[in-house]
Amino acid sequence: MIPVLKTDWRRILPFLPFLIVCVSHAATAKKPPVAAAKKDTLKIEKTVPYPSGGIYVARGIYTTLAGGRHENSGEPENLYQWQGELGYFYTPWFSGGVGFKLLAGQPSDSSQVIRNRFFVLGRFHKAWPKFAGYLGIQLGVDDLNLSLTPLDTLNFQEPLRQINAGLAIDYGLGWKFSRYVAATFGQRFEASLVGEATENPEQGSINFRTLPGLTLDILELKPSLRSNVKALYIFAETQFGQLVLENRSKRTDFAWITGVSLAF
Repeated sequence: MIPVLKTDWRRILPFLPFLIVCVSHAATAKKPPVAAAKKDTLKIEKTVPYPSGGIYVARGIYTTLAGGRHENSGEPENLYQWQGELGYFYTPWFSGGVGFKLLAGQPSDSSQVIRNRFFVLGRFHKAWPKFAGYLGIQLGVDDLNLSLTPLDTLNFQEPLRQINAGLAIDYGLGWKFSRYVAATFGQRFEASLVGEATENPEQGSINFRTLPGLTLDILELKPSLRSNVKALYIFAETQFGQLVLENRSKRTDFAWITGVSLAF
């Protein structure tokens, strides 16, 4: 004969809430996080190209390097132009970094003096899925004396006298109007105590420069590269400038550059 066990439910009743909590916790722990997995799978990093090879990445590092030709009106020979940037997005709306721009003649010219600008930059951003824009400022030094001719080691005053502060305020827009191609546009106001006037490099100048360009998205052509970089662009840009000197004279210049941009 099997004995019948009698249970006093009044003794178990105080522990009933604790048992319900334990059972529900064990049940939810066994369920796979389907919703979280879907959310992570659908999360895609969007980028938008900027003028001069800049990139909007929301969070991360970008770098760009470009080269081309620069022409001053009234001068028979063209100059080579190199420029680049390295920036970091601290937040989706602010980034900072460093950059440079070099203008030089033929490398075979023994009396060549390289005109340059080295600067730090800060930018405030606003972005949408296919469109982004920024307003920024650049602070740096202009015309460090990088001459290919030997300098008089006993006279440092003249090279130092040519080094001056430079200031630029700019804004830029990027529009990814198709899957593969984007259009960029920028405007820059550069003020320098030295400027780019070869006939009198010591007088100050202000340069108003317009920067339209087109950019090709390499990651759309080669999706396998997404595992290594957030963005990879090849761009081409023209630069129209008007230089206003202290004596109120004006001079126009034109440049074209091509380069590559990366974001990590």
